Amino acid sequence: MFLPYEYMLVFLPALVFFTRFLMEYTRCDYYHPACRWVTRITAPLLKLVPVRNYQNLNISALIMMLIMAEVFGLAFMNFETLWHLIQLIPVFLIWAVLQFMLYLMFIGAILSWIPSASVAPWSYLFMKLTSPLTAPFDRFIPPVGFISLSFMIAALLMSFVVFNVMPRVVGIVWDLIK
Repeated sequence: MFLPYEYMLVFLPALVFFTRFLMEYTRCDYYHPACRWVTRITAPLLKLVPVRNYQNLNISALIMMLIMAEVFGLAFMNFETLWHLIQLIPVFLIWAVLQFMLYLMFIGAILSWIPSASVAPWSYLFMKLTSPLTAPFDRFIPPVGFISLSFMIAALLMSFVVFNVMPRVVGIVWDLIK
């Protein structure tokens, strides 16, 4: 079960700030059009959060991601169960981030199969963005030819977490706060 698309759309502004955080963490190519677009959109709001970066972690992007999730999450709630759903917003945000990373992994995998030179920068961008998930497996599992087994294992684990673990976590948290 995926996170409902309504929640994915609600968390879309927060996911843009997560993408900014991920781009700076993985040191993506700044001159890529997608990176410049995300930077251009998020720069004015990041100036409002006076927090310094810690090493290569953009803390202000994470803070703005949480603020956007709360603001846009509250905008789409009904008022009968408002207090209970406010407590679920961080869990739904984590679920949305995990599902977003899974989408990035699948898009990067599909783009890596296309041999066109015009697709190569996009394929590299998606592989770079998902490298925090695949890097721990790269240390232990060598690639077989051109196929990265670590990418497959990371994708399987992420899909297990998104499909099986997170719905149960939401159910457990919902039972606890009710």
